[in-house]
Amino acid sequence: MKTYLTIVIFSVLLICCESNKNSEFIGTYKIEHTSDSVLFSSATLKITAENNYEYLGRDLQMNKSYFSNGTWKIKNDTLILKTSENKNCYFVKETISFQCENFANDDLPTITIRPYIESNLTIKNCTPKDSSTLYTNLTDEKFFLKNKELNYKKRKNDCSKYFPEIKTEIKKQN
Repeated sequence: MKTYLTIVIFSVLLICCESNKNSEFIGTYKIEHTSDSVLFSSATLKITAENNYEYLGRDLQMNKSYFSNGTWKIKNDTLILKTSENKNCYFVKETISFQCENFANDDLPTITIRPYIESNLTIKNCTPKDSSTLYTNLTDEKFFLKNKELNYKKRKNDCSKYFPEIKTEIKKQN
């Protein structure tokens, strides 16, 4: 009986500690993309205690808004987002960061920067009513958790390797 009680108490403490660890990252974050100190997109990422997230943003240069919602989990020191399926017709913006295409042996003039790709749709062969609103696919979008902060994990084709002036800043809101 003592062993059983010890196991139960230890399990409860372990669950409470894990819950407290996750609560450090619950909140709203401002995500800004800048280039040479010029702000060109701004978004908020709200992480809830119920393991849900909401992402809302605006591309100031292209006059587009974007949004996403879904669930999150923590694996080791990484926050991983998974986008929920959307039942309405929207163009899809893939990823938070800017992506580069057309790599030709790292030759800068051949690289195309894409803040989003509008070729994908939330529903196959649908026609979006509003082309200025994009649904953002954040599935497998990852953030490192370090010192109570989120640090964006760059994807394979992230442009910052070729254009270091493009910055992604994430700040927790009070």
